[in-house]
Amino acid sequence: DAEVFSLAGGSEQRTVTRVGVFNLISDDQYLTYNDTTEQIQPLGRQPDGYVTSQADTFTSTDSGYAGVYLDPSKGQILGLLTQKATLMERYHQGGTVGYVITVVLIIGLIISLFKLVTLTVVGGKMRSQLKNIENPSDKNPLGRVLKVYHENKNADAENLELKLDEAIMRET
Repeated sequence: DAEVFSLAGGSEQRTVTRVGVFNLISDDQYLTYNDTTEQIQPLGRQPDGYVTSQADTFTSTDSGYAGVYLDPSKGQILGLLTQKATLMERYHQGGTVGYVITVVLIIGLIISLFKLVTLTVVGGKMRSQLKNIENPSDKNPLGRVLKVYHENKNADAENLELKLDEAIMRET
């Protein structure tokens, strides 16, 4: 047990595990020893979750072997890891340009979602029209083209081709 001083100024007795001359670990936190004040303190910001969860597993192991991330520089590398910007900090570093890009992304996602829904609905109507070719419907593109065919099936081949081409052009 050792006295661990919080960054806010208070202190508490905690079980501290010393990993050689490299690290101090308590529960799921990496600690650092401040030479000038001769105090044990938690890092200003703990490393990523997978590193701290490994530390928690290491301290709760009773016997055998357990993995742990070591800092052979006695806390210097862990200190650098805590200075690394998080994903949200990086997002906000983008400033106005990043926010504009985010708005454009959201608008694009909304448009693509809308198109996906409308194309799915139209595709369903066209599939049902394929099952009923003799009764064309005005509610789907295939039905409108079939309706032109049914209205002009007695016309000569050239006129029928022109009418069908015109109907297809209207649908595209």
